[in-house]
Amino acid sequence: MKTIKKLLYFVLLVGNLSVFAQQDLTLYYMENVPQRQYLNPAFRPNSSLNIGLPTISSIYVNHINTTFTPNNLFEVNGNTTTLAVDNFKSKIRNNNYIGVNSKIDLLSFGFKVKKNYFSFNITENVFSRVNFSRGFLEFPLYGNADFDHHGGVIDLKNTGVNFSHYREFALGWQREINEKLNIGVKGKYLVGKSNVWTKTNTFKIETNETDFDWNISGELDARSSGFDTNSALMNEDIEGYMFNDKNKGFAVDLGATYQLNKKINLDASIVDLGFINWNSDNFNVTTNDANFEFTGLDLTEVIYSPDSVSGDSIDAAIERLLDAAENDLGYSENNEAYTKMLMARIHLGGTYLLYEGKRSKAKVGALLQTEIYSRRLRPSVTLSYNQSVGRWLNASVAYSMVNRGFNNLGVGISLNLGPVQVYAAADNILATRVTAFQNNGETQFVYPSNSTTTHIHAGLNLTFGRKRKDSDKDGVSDKRDECPDVFGLKEFRGCPDTDADGVQDSKDECPTTAGTVKGCPDTDEDGIIDKKDKCPTVKGIEKFEGCPDSDEDGIQDSEDDCPQTRGTSEMNGCPDKDGDKITDKKDNCPEVAGPKENKGCPWGDKDQDGILDNEDECPELVGPKENKGCPWVDKDKDGVLDKDDACPAVAGPKENKGCPFKDTDGDGVLDKDDACPLVIGIKENKGCPKIEKEEEEVLKRAFDNLEFESGKDIIKSTSYSSLNELAGLMTKKKEWKLKISGHTDNVGNDNNNMKLSEKRATAVKNFLISKGIAGSRLSALWFGETQPIAPNDTKEGRQKNRRVEMKIEF
Repeated sequence: MKTIKKLLYFVLLVGNLSVFAQQDLTLYYMENVPQRQYLNPAFRPNSSLNIGLPTISSIYVNHINTTFTPNNLFEVNGNTTTLAVDNFKSKIRNNNYIGVNSKIDLLSFGFKVKKNYFSFNITENVFSRVNFSRGFLEFPLYGNADFDHHGGVIDLKNTGVNFSHYREFALGWQREINEKLNIGVKGKYLVGKSNVWTKTNTFKIETNETDFDWNISGELDARSSGFDTNSALMNEDIEGYMFNDKNKGFAVDLGATYQLNKKINLDASIVDLGFINWNSDNFNVTTNDANFEFTGLDLTEVIYSPDSVSGDSIDAAIERLLDAAENDLGYSENNEAYTKMLMARIHLGGTYLLYEGKRSKAKVGALLQTEIYSRRLRPSVTLSYNQSVGRWLNASVAYSMVNRGFNNLGVGISLNLGPVQVYAAADNILATRVTAFQNNGETQFVYPSNSTTTHIHAGLNLTFGRKRKDSDKDGVSDKRDECPDVFGLKEFRGCPDTDADGVQDSKDECPTTAGTVKGCPDTDEDGIIDKKDKCPTVKGIEKFEGCPDSDEDGIQDSEDDCPQTRGTSEMNGCPDKDGDKITDKKDNCPEVAGPKENKGCPWGDKDQDGILDNEDECPELVGPKENKGCPWVDKDKDGVLDKDDACPAVAGPKENKGCPFKDTDGDGVLDKDDACPLVIGIKENKGCPKIEKEEEEVLKRAFDNLEFESGKDIIKSTSYSSLNELAGLMTKKKEWKLKISGHTDNVGNDNNNMKLSEKRATAVKNFLISKGIAGSRLSALWFGETQPIAPNDTKEGRQKNRRVEMKIEF
């Protein structure tokens, strides 16, 4: 058991998962095959009910081989086949791989319900692939001696074995949104059976230049699931393996088709967008900066020692090698679950209808398929020709550029024999050229000689409800319908008689109007049938395609503004006697030329003020030109003309530009004479409120008693009483504001004096604020020594100049 795990470890060691998904590039545009819905869930099958026979309705096999084809590996000289080593060396690429994929439907069916189509399938999926790096293949061909061919290092990161097996339970829904747009979605429940995945592999081999020993180093994160070494593999518990449902996952397919016009159809899809969570019988191996030295095997001991001696057989030698690798590489094992994304594919394409007959049609298609794996895109391009013959045959020829191969010629065919449909498609028929491998003259197996891709998808379905094509849905099949694109009548073999006049439309010159002459009427009997008569209810002349010219002025009535009076073409058939470009019927002065603005009459000057009426805003009153012909007025009769009156609607004196003087506070003193225009006052005090004698004395005491510490802004306590009295007065007189001005003498520095006056004025303000007077009612100003009230050359004068003035304002 230990040996099996070690071998599995080495399988994982070289593993590097790059499983690729289903291709079906040729099948994509084979419209008769229901299985093409696997590529785009928006495709609608041609039949109403489709049943896939179990295991044989959809058999898909895809084999890919980039390097190891017989043409690359062997050469024939006479009857001898030998390895073509030199040729094989030239074919080796940086990434070389070989793999086989298979998908088989265990059960599938689908059915149409009105504009919807529902489908279900159970599909078994198996993917496998082996990758080889360039160095891995060239190493045995060039050997240790030529290791410098790789700079002394072989990179193994592209070398790997991959395997994945899971079962898919899918439910699909497709709907015709309108005549142009179809959408489709398919949900998939996935049950994983087994998986091998090397998430990280950075191993490389270096060789010693002297003794050619190998040094193997690198990191590994390798994972596997579904291989129970105690049961499934060892005891062949196939039942346990096949019905294991512990590894679960989900995926979705999305698609849409859009009919751009009658010939061009566009389509897009993304499929296999999902994951599987692997957590059954997991066996994972990881290393971290592993390093292993391999010095080779002692072949003398291995070959010549008797079997009875321990360690003398090939098996024992391999066991020792695995033990050494286990010890030196230092790998660790775990059974942790992991999640692996499926390889999603994007399809973008479209078809162009070349022709469509009664029994056949042909389209050309272009398809870009891109696989999404490990954040990389792997594109392929396909061009195809698709031919349908009746309901029974659908064939396709395709050319694809895929897997670095440019020789992929695909063919596909489907046959409908009653309800039984047989189909097959191959993306590369050149893979049919094979090489036979023989033993003693007997062929053991055959293999494609020089093909990078081998693909086949075939199956057998039961299809029901295939309607005969009736494009116009008139009950006459296209096969018998002489007018297959237009709804018609059976008596006319599917062609219409729209006006029911007994003449089918194809022979009726007026198919929508009943008539007697070739199916056309002539209502006005002017000899011009209504179909060609622009005035079918009025007799006319041929010159104007059946329309009349009553006044015979060469202008037909429908374009003649004066159809009963001769006129000119310049005036749309109307006369203009005075030639002023105004028709007589709209001209107030038809005999005299005049402008259109004056209704065809010349401008006058009614008030004879020298300004024509068209420019005169008062055409009947004499007025100056600067007032647009209107006389100046004095609306408010204040002796000031409106042109000079700033208040033309209100009387006012000339000295105030015709506006009355205001008395904002309503105290009987006009604002121009009011020293307090916003506060009610008395005339004797120039409109300001009267300050009583007692109030003036409070203000005077506050001024007289205000003293500061020498050279400072600190108010002496002896001043508090009079300032408190002032604060009380200010509290009563809410409408008063107080301007506080600080002054100093000229002793000392000018800047210092200015700052001192500021501080002292501010100190008085702050004192009053502290007594509850709002700061918005107090303003502090400072002037330093700039405004003396007495000479500074005497002590008395300087004392007067050191002051803080307080003035009541309103």
